[in-house]
Amino acid sequence: MTQKETRGEFKLIPIIFSLLTFLMIVGGASALTPNGEEGTQSVTGSTVETAEDMTESSSKIVNEASSTVLPQKRSSAPVATNPWHNYPNVCETFTVLEGEKLVKTKKGKKYPVRYRRNRYNRKRSDQRRTRDLIKLVVKEMGGDDDAQRIVSMIAMHESSWNPEAIHILNGDLEANSDAWARHNYSRSEELQIESTMAQTSAKSKKFWSLKAQLSDIRLYKGNPHWNDQLEYTYRVPEREHRGEVIPGSEWQDHHSVWSFGYGLFGMNAVLFTHLWDREAPPWILCGDEGIEATVAAVWALRNAQSECDNLAKQNPKRWGSEGGTAYGIVRRFARGQCSDKRLGPVWRNLMAGLDTVDWSSRPDFGEKFGRYERHMRGGKWRWTRDKNRKRVKADRETILAHMLKKAEEKGLLRENPLERKNPDSEPVVVAQNGGGGGISAP
Repeated sequence: MTQKETRGEFKLIPIIFSLLTFLMIVGGASALTPNGEEGTQSVTGSTVETAEDMTESSSKIVNEASSTVLPQKRSSAPVATNPWHNYPNVCETFTVLEGEKLVKTKKGKKYPVRYRRNRYNRKRSDQRRTRDLIKLVVKEMGGDDDAQRIVSMIAMHESSWNPEAIHILNGDLEANSDAWARHNYSRSEELQIESTMAQTSAKSKKFWSLKAQLSDIRLYKGNPHWNDQLEYTYRVPEREHRGEVIPGSEWQDHHSVWSFGYGLFGMNAVLFTHLWDREAPPWILCGDEGIEATVAAVWALRNAQSECDNLAKQNPKRWGSEGGTAYGIVRRFARGQCSDKRLGPVWRNLMAGLDTVDWSSRPDFGEKFGRYERHMRGGKWRWTRDKNRKRVKADRETILAHMLKKAEEKGLLRENPLERKNPDSEPVVVAQNGGGGGISAP
């Protein structure tokens, strides 16, 4: 889930549609719940989100000076329309290595491919500092001690407390690619779905399924990074074939930047980036030493806790009886849905190490720094809405500035950027098919 720079405040732009759906379902390719709101119920394996959240445009940053000093500066170029245009990609990169010998697979013989990550020079002190930073962010959001320990434990399991991690296992690549395809915007598909919906009764399951599809393809509509490609090195070793030596070769290949998991929690890029901003690039989940990713993780866990509580009450035989307990939350993250299914040995060992956590109790993930602004009226907390009755997004810059200030006070920010083990392995992002402008690490 390290950058320092002048930041500004978010403001909403007018929304051109006045009537859209009130539900959006995002498939359960990810373990954490990527959409939805704290305290609302969602369907397991997918997420329910209101139409106003689906339709509100992403914010634009005003070029206004901020007193917060960040660990690593971005380009000093003028702020573009997209607030994240110059946001640096500090994630790890990787090299693809093709095997020397053919192996037999279900699809025939092929040379196996291995992804080798280009790591940073990280010390144990960096791990401990990141662990403490995660706990600080959760605490500032109102999380109790158990919530802090659980979120930190998840980061340990997924990344060994490495905020710049890139996740390239086959399962990660497949899940992220599927999510990208499901959310890929197509004007012709949009018109076709709208036409079919107009002829379908709102009382039928088909109607709501169509609404979900429409929500999916509109989620990242207009994101300037949607077609960006990450460049990497592809190496083929020297081989001997039928007595002839074939020399090795190397070239630069590329793949969609949305095809990988990112950051502390191995987040599916498509399912989590929009929690921060729909115009943001996926590598924001590696940014600011994992602060954005940790905030997004708490938002998702709040929703997952509410989801599992509700499902356990409705049908414990199907959805498990753990609900939103500490044990239930870890199961929800690890398995992708609320259940009583057994966890793997790595999870069990990590949980055994947290002997201070009461796994049968409900951890409190707090209510501070939510995704949307709230205000007190009539003795109750209510959503703050704009003139079009759309919920007002919480100012991400304010959240980030607060966390960075607290982290700096505690000495939890890096004094100097980490060095890459391979200095030539900085990520290069190239624009393709009308995607965002080419961006490379500073």
